[in-house]
Amino acid sequence: MSNNEYGEDKNGIRELSIDDFNLNTKKCVTNQGKDGLIIFYQYWCLHCRILVPEVVKTNKKLKNKHLIMAVHGDNGNNNMIFDTFGVMGIPSIKFMNSSGKITKDYDGPRESESFVQFIKNNSNKQNKKKPAVQKKKGKKNIVPKKKKEKKNNLPKKKKNKAPVVKKQKKIAKNPKKKVNKN
Repeated sequence: MSNNEYGEDKNGIRELSIDDFNLNTKKCVTNQGKDGLIIFYQYWCLHCRILVPEVVKTNKKLKNKHLIMAVHGDNGNNNMIFDTFGVMGIPSIKFMNSSGKITKDYDGPRESESFVQFIKNNSNKQNKKKPAVQKKKGKKNIVPKKKKEKKNNLPKKKKNKAPVVKKQKKIAKNPKKKVNKN
């Protein structure tokens, strides 16, 4: 049995080595600006072998929009990669963003559909919102979209005003005297 379960010549999944990483920045430098999964494995691990067909199926579904790559623990200095990224158990699956940084561990079901959904949910391209484009005299100005303010459905409060007191007209006393008719 070969030490590598993956391989571009076998199933299109690229095997990574220490040359594919900058261990100081903790990034994969050969990810071609794409995000995806990195599978950390050992050839002698039964769980790692069982995972291979699902990973290959996932890679075919992604159609080169995202990457799936693998790192074998026994090849060359790859144990340094395992140490740098804190791989304690195998198989270990981690999400890598488009800048090559490993950002999240995968801990879901080990099946193709779950892998695809995990990648899509964590993809940089899906999380970025496109800014609104506003045309101004033949030039395009990029204006960030404003967040919609929530409308408050509560009735408006009336201002507390002192009651208005109307001035009463003074009633002039009638200068006519009352006459008693006796």
